[in-house]
Amino acid sequence: MPKAVKVSPMLNHDRLRIIRKGHANVSDLQKFIPASRTKAQAEYQTIAREIMLAEGKEVAWYGIEIERVLKHYHMTEQDIRRWAKDEAAIQQVTLETN
Repeated sequence: MPKAVKVSPMLNHDRLRIIRKGHANVSDLQKFIPASRTKAQAEYQTIAREIMLAEGKEVAWYGIEIERVLKHYHMTEQDIRRWAKDEAAIQQVTLETN
C-alpha cells in the first residue's frame, strides 16, 4: 500500500513561498502539488517534456519557471493568494475555538 503524503495545513502559503522563488525543482513540486517524490519527479519530467515539445527548450538546471508550473496545473498566482487568505482565516478560527 502506498505511503500517505503529508499535506501542509497551510499548503497555499507554501505555494506562495515557491512562487516567490520564481522556479520549482522536484522538491518544490513535491510540496506544490503535494505528492510523493516519485510522483513529483514524474510530474517534473512531464512539464519539462511539454516545454521541450512546445518550444524546443530544455529546462534550466535550477528548475522549471513557476509560470509554467502554474499553467500546467491551471492555477494563477491570484487563485493561490485567495486560497492562502482563506487558509489563514480558517487557521484563525481554529485557534480561537481551541
